[in-house]
Amino acid sequence: MSSLNQDNQAISGALTGESQQGNKMMRYVNEPKSFSGYAKYPGGDVCSEAYAWLNRMSRLKATAKLSDKEILFIVGDHLVEKAETWWNVVGSKSESWKEFSELFKKQYMVDQEDKWWRQLQTMKQGPQDSIDDVALKMEELFGLLGSMSEAFQVRTFLGAINPAIAFEVEKDETATTFSAAKKKAKQIERSLAKYGANGVVPNRGFSNGTIVESDNVGSQHG
Repeated sequence: MSSLNQDNQAISGALTGESQQGNKMMRYVNEPKSFSGYAKYPGGDVCSEAYAWLNRMSRLKATAKLSDKEILFIVGDHLVEKAETWWNVVGSKSESWKEFSELFKKQYMVDQEDKWWRQLQTMKQGPQDSIDDVALKMEELFGLLGSMSEAFQVRTFLGAINPAIAFEVEKDETATTFSAAKKKAKQIERSLAKYGANGVVPNRGFSNGTIVESDNVGSQHG
């Protein structure tokens, strides 16, 4: 009997027990949230569906405090049709959640990764976007794209936010990490809002991945 089968049998036995953890696990296993490897609807995006499914499983692991073996057992139970074949051949060999996630992304989310890079590279703070709005979206993309240096994160962040704020942040020699740069940018943003610095943020948006600008400086001095 393979090590994986032995692990699955051991976990399955735990799931059928009367312990609170076993009951909790059974509830998650029975939830009908499966991934097939196909788009659910004609013209659908498999990459987006794969991303949503993997995110749901990641939240489940964190919320229920599941071990790698437990979440991998649940994952195997929630991959069906074409995705089940991939699991049997490739995914089931994973020895950790991290390893499974990397294999799953390579199989189903390669195109999505290109989209994330484009979003990151074209992101700009719009007139209705706060520093937090930009930072949260950027942190999400950093997490999805994997390990990046602090210097790259800071440089990308400063390139995305209002140039007037970025200029002030860059002058602060302590803002060498993403967290520090974000904190400083929020402080400057609050100061600008407090003293009514109208029109500081140029009319630019990142929601659709394109940059649109309008010069409203003249209206301030007209």
